[in-house]
Amino acid sequence: MPLLAPKLDDRNFQEIVDELKKRIPLYCPGWTDHNVSDPGITILELFAYEQEKMLYRINQIPRLHYMMFARFLGIPIPTPQPARADVAFWLSKSLHIDDDPDNSGILIEAGVEVSTTQTEKRSPLIFITESDSKISAPILGAVVQQKRGGKPQMFGNLLKGIEKGDKPQDLFSSPRPLQHDAFYFEFENDLSDHILRMFLEFDEKRATNINVNRPPIVWEAYTQNHRWVRIDDFTDGTKGFNSTGNIDLHLPTLAKHSWRQESEGEEARYSIRVRVTRNEYDASPLLQRIIKVVTLGKTIPTVHAQIQENELLGRSDGSPGQRFPLAHKSIVLPLNKRKISESSETIKVVLNHEAQYWTYVENFAFPTKSERDGSKHNERKIFTIDVLSNEVRFGPAIRLSNGEIVSFGAVPPRGAEIYLTRYRYSGSATNVPNGAIDHLNSSLAETPVATSMALNVLKSSIPYIARVENRRPAVGGRDAPSIEEMAIEVQRFLRLHHGPGRGKAIISGDYELLVLESFPEFVAKAHCCRH
Repeated sequence: MPLLAPKLDDRNFQEIVDELKKRIPLYCPGWTDHNVSDPGITILELFAYEQEKMLYRINQIPRLHYMMFARFLGIPIPTPQPARADVAFWLSKSLHIDDDPDNSGILIEAGVEVSTTQTEKRSPLIFITESDSKISAPILGAVVQQKRGGKPQMFGNLLKGIEKGDKPQDLFSSPRPLQHDAFYFEFENDLSDHILRMFLEFDEKRATNINVNRPPIVWEAYTQNHRWVRIDDFTDGTKGFNSTGNIDLHLPTLAKHSWRQESEGEEARYSIRVRVTRNEYDASPLLQRIIKVVTLGKTIPTVHAQIQENELLGRSDGSPGQRFPLAHKSIVLPLNKRKISESSETIKVVLNHEAQYWTYVENFAFPTKSERDGSKHNERKIFTIDVLSNEVRFGPAIRLSNGEIVSFGAVPPRGAEIYLTRYRYSGSATNVPNGAIDHLNSSLAETPVATSMALNVLKSSIPYIARVENRRPAVGGRDAPSIEEMAIEVQRFLRLHHGPGRGKAIISGDYELLVLESFPEFVAKAHCCRH
């Protein structure tokens, strides 16, 4: 549906004529002949005709002008954002450290494409990996038992014996486990976002008096900010440690855990643990053998986008403030800040077969004159990207009131070829539920139409990768704001940053605005309740 232009003034020709006639007695009482044959009325109608044409032109102000005016006021404009989904890459064969003694792993490079299934009526939706990721084999370094209120007991020296089945080990307190007893599995290498499988052999039906479909345990992983996070995505084939089987865990991003206070010793490892949550076990589960620990795959972040590489934007004419249009719209920002090279997302300026790589910045604004002078801004090789006009821009040169010319960035040499080495561009906003994609295409109908499609096609061939799937909804998909949304955004910005609160919550509406401002990707609507 096309965007309707707002009506700044909706008066027509006859309404203008009638309004002017009503004002005649006030400004010219002696004028009594208001018939169409009167010369004064003819002039009045001519004025109304010209006025109607002017109002029509005013009402045709394009959307871009409103956006540029908001930018002129310094109001941040929400740019279109692509949807992002976590995609599980499943291996065709489980990966054990014996299969990869050098632990070189399986590399999933940035730009690997996964998509939905193409049908007769629908084109596939393409998602790509944003950075390189490696699938590694797990290296189990130690197992640790910690009873409630007691000191941790490490079985690193007994780990080999446990693997052989020589020394069975109680997981928790004996004879009866207590709440908050825990058993730790500590790994030498980082297994963040991996799909881990542990084959464990237990004494059959020793841990009785529990509901095997809802055992009184919880799996947790040690993550950033020194926190233990619950692992909800797992399968337990041991029935609460009552039989031999495997346990599959979808791990989050891990951090090193140490039993020392300084957390910097050599004993720091990546840890997961199983903890007792309720006092239901009659006896502690007896671990007879750790048969094998392997990796089944890895969950990797992807973005709904495609990649354009080494696009020639044009040649520099040597003047400041140059602009170059891009071939594709809805570029994904910010650009990846990887090491400057051909594979990074940056500008390459080539002159006489010599290449210079420039740095992306959000804007050319420098708060103070001292900061401008200290940074030598006129020598900085920087550029920015305007999403609204879909252009690459270089720093302008501005003449100050004292006659001084200030350059906000270096100027590409005259005749130099300008390339954008790599960038990602997306289509419409998309939200992806578990195992399917709800494609919200607002350009085809007034009400978005949801269609279910599985994200299950690996478009790039990768050795040892059998299949892919999105296990969680995709989030973050956002279209460009409408004029009505921008009007609300302007009011919100002015009230939040220039109102009496100036970023502080005073009334209930201020709390709502601060929540929306602080968590734009997670909160769509906020309401503050008074008690």
